[in-house]
Amino acid sequence: MEIVKSSNPQRARNEKWLRDEHNRSFPNWIQDTVMREILEGQVVSTTIRWIAHGPHPVVMIYEGYKVNGICYNTKPRDDTRTVQNSRVIFVALTMHVANGKDKNPIIAHMFFYGVIQGI
Repeated sequence: MEIVKSSNPQRARNEKWLRDEHNRSFPNWIQDTVMREILEGQVVSTTIRWIAHGPHPVVMIYEGYKVNGICYNTKPRDDTRTVQNSRVIFVALTMHVANGKDKNPIIAHMFFYGVIQGI
C-alpha cells in the first residue's frame, strides 16, 4: 500500500481509491518483483513463486466436498437429495463507504448469503 501511496501522493488520502488501486495492481507487482529477485539470484520460497505465478488455468471441479467433517454440495446435486446442504453464509471484513465521494471508509463485518453453484 505504501508503494501506491508514494507513487500517487495526490490521492494518498483517499482510502477507497488506494485500496482499489492496490487490488488492481498487486498481481502484476508481485509477479514483477519475484521475477526480478530470481534474476538477481535472490532466494525466493516456493510458496511465493506459486503465488506470483497466479492461478492455474485448469482446475478440478466437484459436486460435493467435505470440509472439517461437514459435507457441502452444489445446488444441482442438492436438488436430487433429501437432506440439502448447499446454502452458505460468509462473514467478511470489508470496507464500507457512504457514497462514491466518501474519503473516510470504515472497515466492518458484512454477511453474504448464497447457494453453492460450483466447487
